[in-house]
Amino acid sequence: MKVGDLVNWKPMNDFGTIVEIQPMKGCNWKKYKIMWHIDIGAADGHHGMWYDNEDFGDEGNIEIV
Repeated sequence: MKVGDLVNWKPMNDFGTIVEIQPMKGCNWKKYKIMWHIDIGAADGHHGMWYDNEDFGDEGNIEIV
């Protein structure tokens, strides 16, 4: 996964873009900040939410499109 990848929140079929990636201390996992497209114009200045590896794939709710 890389910055700019399109992702899908499977339960709600919402789309977002990975906007930042950071390594997690003490392991090989990474954290991914996703800006959900529904929030782009949010008046509260929403800048994305952090997710980690367990949120992706077959067991998580986020998939790469």
